[in-house]
Amino acid sequence: MKQIAIIISLCLICQISFAKDLLSIPEKFYQALGQIESNNKPKAVGDNGRAIGIYQIHKSYWQDAVDFNKSIKGRYSDCFNVEYSKKIVQAYFNRYERESIKNQNFENLARCHNGGYNWRNKREKTNNYWAKFKLILMSQN
Repeated sequence: MKQIAIIISLCLICQISFAKDLLSIPEKFYQALGQIESNNKPKAVGDNGRAIGIYQIHKSYWQDAVDFNKSIKGRYSDCFNVEYSKKIVQAYFNRYERESIKNQNFENLARCHNGGYNWRNKREKTNNYWAKFKLILMSQN
């Protein structure tokens, strides 16, 4: 019994340490993402029903995020909630684009959101998305 308590304590310490290591994404990125994905409509459904919420999150994207950050609970349908969706986007980027978060490389983040974690192998497919995203960012200033 004592060993189980020690293991549980260590797991909690690891989770707390891990949570502190998550990098944050600036609000202006989320503002641009919401505008390009759904025109800032939290209840949006797109891509023939395969993407939901303000950031148009696909189920596989959500699954990647919750697999990476075990502290995120909930269901895929919770992506209709803006704050929950931000957690999903943050976890996804912390999993696949940590350096881009550190460097505030919005281009890489936008392309990853649009093209998936393997976006670098299909960079041309994300060119139009990045061009639109960049215009939105510039209009924020």
